[in-house]
Amino acid sequence: AVKVPGATTNLDLGKGVNVVVGAGYDIPLARHLAVTPALDYWHGTLGDVKVAGFPRPVFSGWSHNIVAATVGLTFY
Repeated sequence: AVKVPGATTNLDLGKGVNVVVGAGYDIPLARHLAVTPALDYWHGTLGDVKVAGFPRPVFSGWSHNIVAATVGLTFY
């Protein structure tokens, strides 16, 4: 449920398959420090997103594909 002052709305966020795959590698820079590049892929299929009180889905056939590239510092 989403709460808005003076109202409450129920959301049905659908059902579906979701997959997350990622990989990264520590590249040593010093004895206790490494830079860590990583790549992630997210896929989700939610289907229809419904809001209580609306006769039809707000979004139909909702799905998403996300690719994220990140770089981090790792301290040992």
